[in-house]
Amino acid sequence: MAASSDWPVIAPLGDAAVRIECGPPDDPETATRVHRLATALKAQLLRGVTDVVPAYSVVVVYYHPLEVPTSGQQLAWEQVAQWIERRTHAAVDVGQLPAREFVIPVCYGNELGPDIESVANQNRLSVDEVIRRHSQAIYKVRAVGFSPGFPYLEGLPAELHTPRRATPRTLVPPGSVGIGGGQAGIYPLASPGGWNLIGRTPLRIFRVELSPAALLGTGDVVRFRPIGQAEFHDLQRSEKPPATTTNLESAVDPVFEVLSPGLQTTIQDLGRPGHQAEGVAPGGAMDSLSARVANLLVGNAPEAPVLEAVQSGPRLRPIRDAVVAVTGAQVKTIPGWRPLHLPKGQVIDCSAMAGGARIYLAVSGGFAADNVLGGCGTDLRAGIGGRHGRPLAAGDRLRLAGAPSRSTSMQDHQVARWFAAPHNLVPRDPEGRLRILRGPQADWFSDAEWQNFLSAKFVVTRSSNRMGIRLQGPAIEPATKREMTSEPVVHGAIQVPPDGQPILLTADRQTIGGYPMIACVISADWPALGQLLPGSDVRFVEVTHAEAESLLGEFEYNLAIVAQAIEQHAKE
Repeated sequence: MAASSDWPVIAPLGDAAVRIECGPPDDPETATRVHRLATALKAQLLRGVTDVVPAYSVVVVYYHPLEVPTSGQQLAWEQVAQWIERRTHAAVDVGQLPAREFVIPVCYGNELGPDIESVANQNRLSVDEVIRRHSQAIYKVRAVGFSPGFPYLEGLPAELHTPRRATPRTLVPPGSVGIGGGQAGIYPLASPGGWNLIGRTPLRIFRVELSPAALLGTGDVVRFRPIGQAEFHDLQRSEKPPATTTNLESAVDPVFEVLSPGLQTTIQDLGRPGHQAEGVAPGGAMDSLSARVANLLVGNAPEAPVLEAVQSGPRLRPIRDAVVAVTGAQVKTIPGWRPLHLPKGQVIDCSAMAGGARIYLAVSGGFAADNVLGGCGTDLRAGIGGRHGRPLAAGDRLRLAGAPSRSTSMQDHQVARWFAAPHNLVPRDPEGRLRILRGPQADWFSDAEWQNFLSAKFVVTRSSNRMGIRLQGPAIEPATKREMTSEPVVHGAIQVPPDGQPILLTADRQTIGGYPMIACVISADWPALGQLLPGSDVRFVEVTHAEAESLLGEFEYNLAIVAQAIEQHAKE
């Protein structure tokens, strides 16, 4: 596949992904290698592999470590790497891949392209010349990310290169066509953004009703066609999304009325893997352990939708008898980690939380939710899943996805006499230590700086959310300042932005990022990230890859024991 034996370079990325570097980002042949390798890998997936994501010069393969077939003392990542090497040889035989070509209609200027005059002035061109040069260029999609369906386009003429805006907009309309430095792009969804907006397309670039949901993918060729406002509005009317069906109102009778929603309460499950190449984060419960145990306690499958509440939970009124379980952080008025029988009308108040950042409330039968792209979890940035892609609101009526399995066994007592002990599953480290593996850019930092990173104490800031946990502490500085080409990231990746304050990427992270990844939190510790409160201390301790996979196996073994014990108690 590669002209030189130096490529590809295969290395682990955390303990649940493998990173393949295919060449220098500015080498035209690299894009061909990336496209061919990703195509060859997707054509014959290894068991346990969940996603293949190409971007610029890198392909990342995501997998479940315990589902990858291994033999003897072989580690999961080694088996994945061997499969990649075999498929690399197959990629040589892929031949010249036919590129998909798209012509995107764009209405330039006016209120649809408010920055076009600024772009013209900065580049000493007329507006008409900006339109001519932008629309006559041929672009290639090098990556999809930032937000679902957002294409990074290579091929912008040098005379149109324009620095990003000094102050990003808080809301960019969907369809906006922008210029950021030497790249062009299209905003598929309403989102914040700092690129210069020169026009807008009426086409829907991200369409959840189709597969793939992203119109454009890595390797595609794009041209822009100027259109007038009349054609823009005609095409916009024809591009209205189809009426969607939902099981939220057609499911069984309501089980809860939301009296108050709490700070931010959403419906979550265990995620929607397989769509990161379209810019869609896997998402899912921040503390997947607590979500899984909550479901087991009420007789649901571990992946059933649950409520996730942050720092202050909801107040709910049962509209019918229900069996629930609350896990994660402590709720002061509710016994946790055990089944509870709630008679009709008895309000459950989860507003007073302590000992963690999130609680999970499961109901026997599971919560009805919008299933989008194979997952029911709420993605607030994409506006999909859960309850119409938004947090709960007062007055919402929550329905069951199916028939309860614990109702009859709980009629005679309100609180179960038995419970699952969370400290037996994942003991909390009193000093906030998280176990890590070195990241792909760890060698950007000196040995002394790496030791500073390991010995430092960081504090979780209030600006943390489901996308990432921002830390405050000693600044971590690379040995030399250098620019990084964006590449796929992983859950638990620790990025170091220019200010040196680390960011821990979590469930709703962007799928690609441009900050160096100094380390990655191991997957056995991902649930702990979901319980970090603002002000919490965080320290890092390095482990080996073998230790990371062993700890994950121990984690899943303990959970299986708990699941078996819950099932036995439920029958008594």
